[in-house]
Amino acid sequence: MRSALPTGGGNDEQRRAFPDDHGGTVPLSAVQGRVMDDYTGVALLGVAAPAGWLDRAHRARTGIAAVAVRKRVVVPPPPPWAVQI
Repeated sequence: MRSALPTGGGNDEQRRAFPDDHGGTVPLSAVQGRVMDDYTGVALLGVAAPAGWLDRAHRARTGIAAVAVRKRVVVPPPPPWAVQI
C-alpha cells in the first residue's frame, strides 16, 4: 500500500510536532485572537451560498437562451416599393 502523503526523503523530523519541544502550552503573550460564540459569519455564508447557486443557474439559463437567439436566421423585411425582376 502506498502512502498518499510525500515522505520528504529524510526530513520527517521537521514535519512532526513533538510535545517536548513546546512544553505543552502556549504563552498568553503569543495569543493574538479570541474565539467568539457568534454565528454571524456562518449565517452569512449559509445565505450567500444558495444565492450564488441561484445566480449561477440563472446566468446559465439566460446564456443558453442568448446563444439560441443569436443562431436564429433573420430574414430582412421586403422593401416597401415594388421590385422589378
